Amino acid sequence: MQARTSSRIYNQSALEVWFSCIEIDWEPHFSPDVLSRGQQIYREGKITEIELTEQEAIVHCSFSRKDNCYAVIDWVNKRPKVRASIEDNETGRAVAVAGMYEIEELIADEIDPLPYAPQQKLSRDKLNHRNNNRQIENTKQAPKPNYTEANRQADLGKPARPLRRLTPRLEGLETGLRLTAYWVSPDFQREPAFQQGSSTLNSS
Repeated sequence: MQARTSSRIYNQSALEVWFSCIEIDWEPHFSPDVLSRGQQIYREGKITEIELTEQEAIVHCSFSRKDNCYAVIDWVNKRPKVRASIEDNETGRAVAVAGMYEIEELIADEIDPLPYAPQQKLSRDKLNHRNNNRQIENTKQAPKPNYTEANRQADLGKPARPLRRLTPRLEGLETGLRLTAYWVSPDFQREPAFQQGSSTLNSS
């Protein structure tokens, strides 16, 4: 089989359309003689260009420097319908067969694993409506700002306890390390964080 260097013109949407077409067994729609000749044209690399659109495929073929033709493949009622630039109908259909094999090769090389779905553009009204809904949802879900322990105690009807911070202190001794910690209130008064005679942290 000769190396094929055909030109390929297509877009992603056209690939998806023709992918759905070649999933159907299209070969029975051509006679055995046309299939055989089309396979020979394909193997000999005589297809010079494939142009895919969502509506049709245009297959250009060159038998010699001055002997060129093209075939147009439409997909009608789940089957290929062929038009050609030459009067020899069988040759035109054989070129279409070679083009179908080229399309199969192109799709195998280029198509994405998942079908292409063009993103629909939203109208300005729909876009504004969606943004407004998002703002409402964000407002509902937004946490209360600066909600502290004092706020929680006030909501429960309890007197708010002054906020304190834990200040640890690590001292090096000859026998090892000693850890002490203090709760420091807003007026900088200190209270031991560990219970007397215990290493348990006292958070009361």
